[in-house]
Order: sequence, then structure tokens, then C-alpha cells
Amino acid sequence: MSKSGASGQERDGSDLTPFPAAEIEALAREAGSLARTDPKRLAERLASVPLRDQAELALRLPPRERLEVLLHARAPMRLVRALPDFEAYLTVREVGPSDALPLLALASASQIVHLMDLEAWRGDRFDAARAGAWVALLLEAGEATVRRLLRNYDDEALVLLLAQWAGIEAIEPEDGYDHQGAGETEAGTEGGFVSPDGHYRFRPVIPEHAAAVRRTAEILFHDQQDRYFRAVWATCSEVIAEVEEEARRWRQSRMEEHGFPPLDEALDVYAPPRGIEFHAEEALPEDAEVPVAPRTGLRVIGPRGVVASAVDLLAPATREGVLLQLTSLSNHLLVADGGDAGDPDAHRAAIEKGASFVGIALAARGVREPTAAGTLIARVPIKDLFREGHERAAVLRRKALGLVREGWASVDPHALDLLDAPILPRVRALLGPHALYFDLAPGAGGNVREFRTLEEIEETRVALEVAEILGRVFVDRLGLSVSAWLQARAGPDARGARFSTMLLTALAWHAVRGEPRVEALPEAVAMEFLGRVASRRQAPPEAPREALDALLARLGAEAGLQPREGAALRAFGLACLDRLADECGNLPASVPPDPRFVSCLFLER
Repeated sequence: MSKSGASGQERDGSDLTPFPAAEIEALAREAGSLARTDPKRLAERLASVPLRDQAELALRLPPRERLEVLLHARAPMRLVRALPDFEAYLTVREVGPSDALPLLALASASQIVHLMDLEAWRGDRFDAARAGAWVALLLEAGEATVRRLLRNYDDEALVLLLAQWAGIEAIEPEDGYDHQGAGETEAGTEGGFVSPDGHYRFRPVIPEHAAAVRRTAEILFHDQQDRYFRAVWATCSEVIAEVEEEARRWRQSRMEEHGFPPLDEALDVYAPPRGIEFHAEEALPEDAEVPVAPRTGLRVIGPRGVVASAVDLLAPATREGVLLQLTSLSNHLLVADGGDAGDPDAHRAAIEKGASFVGIALAARGVREPTAAGTLIARVPIKDLFREGHERAAVLRRKALGLVREGWASVDPHALDLLDAPILPRVRALLGPHALYFDLAPGAGGNVREFRTLEEIEETRVALEVAEILGRVFVDRLGLSVSAWLQARAGPDARGARFSTMLLTALAWHAVRGEPRVEALPEAVAMEFLGRVASRRQAPPEAPREALDALLARLGAEAGLQPREGAALRAFGLACLDRLADECGNLPASVPPDPRFVSCLFLER
């Protein structure tokens, strides 16, 4: 059944002229609605849509609706096999393996092998139990599905399956089954069951997979007998560790064809930006008749930022080239960061990280509007934009490492404990293998995560700058001994071992005696400070800020602070005044402050 397209001529799957992005988006919304309410009407509607556009609109939909579109197409097998291999895999994982059995039955050999390459390995080790579970699932999808895997899987992977999942072993003569019926039969015994050729015994590692092991071996034996005998011989004759290493190399070769580089190449994604340009469509293979780039990135990024909106404004070939680059970037990040290729969440995290730093680079260039962003990403490689954005975080990390290795924080292993929140967690988040952001937003729970915006980079830069300035003022200018200060305030007094306590103590000394000191306040000085500055009962409302400005003016002049540094120190000082008001604002000036309840000032005991 087919219908006329907008031009009045019949459009079938061989018509590869793509719809405009806006029309595909409208079709996707319509198809998503029909998938939930009227599958028959969905099939009729898809009949008028070219194969390329069917794949495009399917990849814009949530998993369940995507599956319905794939299964109700006029030629479902052609449509499923038109999906990029990774998209087919991700659809299976997102809808759930059992619900995806019809999709697996339609999948191509390349899609099935790619699924196994992603799921059957954990790092450099073959996970036989997990691989076997997928083989058992493929059997549920139909024996033809397993045949496609067995015919296209490398010999070494088959050996690993037989050895580590099927548990194959040779039957020794004295173990041989008795022709009088007292020994082993095809039905098997507690010791296992006989292989199709009668010379080996299977002891499945997972007893529940016994039927799947038996049927898989039978299919391999009857369909590819030479490969079967080579594989079973290798399980008993070759060193399995060496077989696993060879299987890993075959798998790595296939993964590279899908854009997953080896580790040394993947780490290059963190190199400094190279300032190169090229046309995005140059990334496309020749004569691409269906979407060749996964659309996962567009679904994951969604409306956040400008990248996804910019991609949809591009010409078809340019758009496809940019999507390929986004996929390559996320694959490089997944490998470089040690992510699990068989974990969809790890793929999403890599996509979000890549898109976030691309967005940071665009914002740093002043590009925040989709049209301008599209013009830029059409000529500047996505990977280089990522490097531009990531370099801003890398600069902060290098400065933070310099602070703890060579700066004031290098004098004591616990020197950073002098920093107050949120400065302390933000500096610490920079010290890992990659710079991270400490999120203070409600509901984030102090979550350390990847940077997402240029504003987060700037917030962290300010926090690090304040940390550097505080050390310069108190350690370098006022001669504070970090180790002595921390040691004197260990245990119950730990709350007072903060730069905020130092600053407020120096503020009290300066307001009362005209000298910024970091020494314990005698009762008389503390009481006078309450009366002049801290207590709302007696001090004028403007007194705290005036006292702070006077102190900062003196410290700035003596420490040689630049205006920007002075502004950062003042912002910290204002936050300290809030702490002072909370603890001392309601205290009477006639009574000495109690050190048990006042931690914002260093008081004599």
C-alpha cells in the first residue's frame, strides 16, 4: 500500500531524497502518536515515506514508539537494517531485550555482531556468561538470528563461548558412554550432555542455559561443520588466554570500524585545540543512501544548549557529517575515560560531556544562537570545538595542581582544609584525572559532575582565584603557619580552622586596634568588636561593611592585589559577614562571646 507524496508522485523506499528536517520532525510527532493509538494507521502513513526518512523519523522517537515504527513499516526488515548498528543496539537495550525479540529477528549480521561486541566484553576480558545469555536470547528470536551471528562471528569468540559458557570437554575413552545403555545419552546426565558429534561433553556454566548451549552447538555443527570441529578442537588444545587476546584484537578491529578507537588514539581527544577547519560533509562516506550516523546524540542532548538546534538547521549532507563527528567524539571520550561500552548510561554520559564542552566553546566564542552555531560547526571540527571548551577546564585543573604542589597549599597535606565551602569542594573537584564541577544547585546534593556551561567554568575559576588570594594574604602577607594553625584547631575546634575565621579575626583586630592580625582575640577586644561592628543591638547597620572595606583596602595595598583579585576577596568577605551576623548579630557587647558557640572568631579560652 502506498500513497502519493507532496509532489503528487508515488514515493517508495527507493526514493532517497530526504524530507526537510522540519517535515521529518512533524512526521515523527505524528508517527509517535499513531504508535500509541493506531498501529494500523501508522503502517499506512509510513507507506508514503521514503526509507531514509522512515529511519530518520524513527530515530527521533522514544524507544517504545521507535520500536512500533520499525515493526509497522512497509518493509520492516529493510528499515531495521537501515539503522546504524549502534542505534539498533541501543533500541534493543532501551526497550528491553525480551521486548526487542522481533527487532532482533530482523537485525542484520553486522548489527548482531556489534551488539555482541558491546555486550560480551568488560574492558579487555570476555564475559562468557553475559555473552551466552545474549546467544540464548538470540535463539528466542529465531534460529536464523543465531545463524547470522555464528556465520559472522570470529572463530576465537566461538572458542571462548564453547570453552567458558558451554563448558565443553573431551570424553575420555574410559568415560565413554556404554553401548548397552548404561552410560551417557543425548538427554545427558548430571555430568552434562554429549555434543552433536558424540566425542565431547557439555557442562554449561549456567545450568539454565543448557538448552541454548545444545541448540547453538547443533546449529553450528550442521551449518558449518568444519568451523565446529576447529572450534571444539581449539577449546581443548589451545591456551584460552591466548585465544582471548586474539578475539580481543578482532573485536577491537570491528570496534574501530564503528568509531571506537584504541586507547592511545582516544586519549588524543584531550589534546590542546589545533585551530583547523574543514567542511563537515567531508566526514561522510561516499554514496550513503541511508542515515550512517547515530542520532543518539540529538536525543540525549535534546533542547539543552544550542548544539541540537543548530544541527537541525544544517543541509542534509552537512548535518550527517556533523552527526558522525558527534558520534566519533563521544566514542573517543567513552574509551579515553574507561567507560563500559556495554552500558547505555556510559554512552549517554560521554555524549553529554562532549556536547557540553562543545557548547562551552561556542559560548566562549560568543555564539549562543542556533543559526550562528550551525554556521560554525559546519566548518570547525566538532572534536576541535570540544578541545577548545575542555581546555578552559584543563587550565583550571593545572592551576589547582600548581596550588597544591608548589603554592601555599603545598606546605601541609591538609592545607586545603583551610578553605570554606563551596570553595573547598570546587577546588578539590579540579584535582582528579579531569577537572569536574561541584554543583550546589538544590537537589544536586553536592554532586561532582562534568562541566556543562561556560558559567560553571567561570564560577569555578572565581573559587580557585579566591583560594589563591586567601593563601597569598594570610600565608604570604600575614605569615600564617598553616601546619600550626591546623594542629591547634584539630578535633572540636576544626570548624574554626577556616580562612573565614582568619578573615573575621583579622577584621576584629583591624577594627579595634588598627592592625590585621590572625591571633586569638582577648575578651576585651572581642567585646569591643561586638559593640562597634558585629552586634546588631549596638553597632550601626553599615558598620560591618565599612569595617570590611577598610580591612580589604589595607590588605589589597600591602599584598599588591589587582582590582579583579580585590573584587574576588571582597565577595568572599561579604560571605564571611553573613556568617558573622548569624553567630554574633544578636550577642550583647557587654558579655564576652563564648568560644563554645562562636566559631567564626578565634577567641582566647
